Amino acid sequence: MASIINTENTANNAKPLLPKLDFSDGSQELIVEFGGGLEALIKQEMLKNVKGAKQTNVKFPKQINKHPATIRDLIIHLRNFYVKEKPELFCTGDKVRPGILVIINEEDWEIVEDNSDKYDYELKNKDHILFISTLHGG
Repeated sequence: MASIINTENTANNAKPLLPKLDFSDGSQELIVEFGGGLEALIKQEMLKNVKGAKQTNVKFPKQINKHPATIRDLIIHLRNFYVKEKPELFCTGDKVRPGILVIINEEDWEIVEDNSDKYDYELKNKDHILFISTLHGG
């Protein structure tokens, strides 16, 4: 089930907002990694270099609006709090841009959830999520 999100209208597009993060139902630690140039969009103080990879640990609620937290919720959270500039290069609304691969626990998210919306993937404690851009300037 998709989480319920609010939308805040900005000058040219709607910026999805999560409700205030509520940890009363527990939290989970996620490992989020960025590659292929996406790491340049992220606030550098949020990233650490682990074996050459740019990653961060994200403390995230287990539930959002009484529903299990999803990758859609995480994308909105990353856009709102981790992306320092040009969020449109990372996502549009609550979906990653075309050309960005999402790998969850070393599996392409296209095959992680069969017959469902990949954005409804329910996050689990210690999930390792990699966002990698396949688009490069030339």
